[in-house]
Amino acid sequence: FIDITERKQEEEALKLFRTLIDRSNDAIEIIDPETGRFLDVNEKGCQELGYSREEFLGLSIFDIDPILDKSNFISLGEELRKSGNLLWEGYHRRKNGSTFPVEVNIKYVQLDRNYMITVVRDITERKLAEEKLQESERFLNKSQAVSKIGSYVLDFNTGEWKSSHELNNIFGITANDKHTFDEWLSCIHPDHQKMMQEYFTQVIVSKKQRFDKEYKIINKKTGK
Repeated sequence: FIDITERKQEEEALKLFRTLIDRSNDAIEIIDPETGRFLDVNEKGCQELGYSREEFLGLSIFDIDPILDKSNFISLGEELRKSGNLLWEGYHRRKNGSTFPVEVNIKYVQLDRNYMITVVRDITERKLAEEKLQESERFLNKSQAVSKIGSYVLDFNTGEWKSSHELNNIFGITANDKHTFDEWLSCIHPDHQKMMQEYFTQVIVSKKQRFDKEYKIINKKTGK
């Protein structure tokens, strides 16, 4: 009679672990650091690229990464051995030839042998959102330039403010200049400085009201 309870428990634990890996929302790949060939992959990885598991395990990283080649793969391996893990953004190529942006988190693991373990996330929606935001910012900057209107966002915790390109032009400052209360106050005409300092502290800071006040400024670039 042989007690196989422990072996059964180990098998169940491995089965559970595999199920959790396959149900991950991210693609998980195990790569041979010497050859770049795939040693294992979860279901998400197969689904995202349109391969069966058998097909996927017949591929290497060079088949799905349109940028990576054997030369920079060697450099990647050397850097990974030193740091232990890397994070970067790139592209993956599907079976049908189309590509999509990904965020890759890769770790170097030493067990019975050396492995590269990657967690790959499809960031298509994130990139689209970033592009829409950039497009909106370009439109806002163009609109403000035409109408000669600037905008800013004030951080009450730090006392610093971020301004649009057109507002910088109006004040005669650059994005690299300090954007603090004192810097803003120095842009105001001397005749209006005391009035605006009181308005800012009593209305904007104390009451958290919307800024709605006309005042004179001196363009720091032109002096006018």
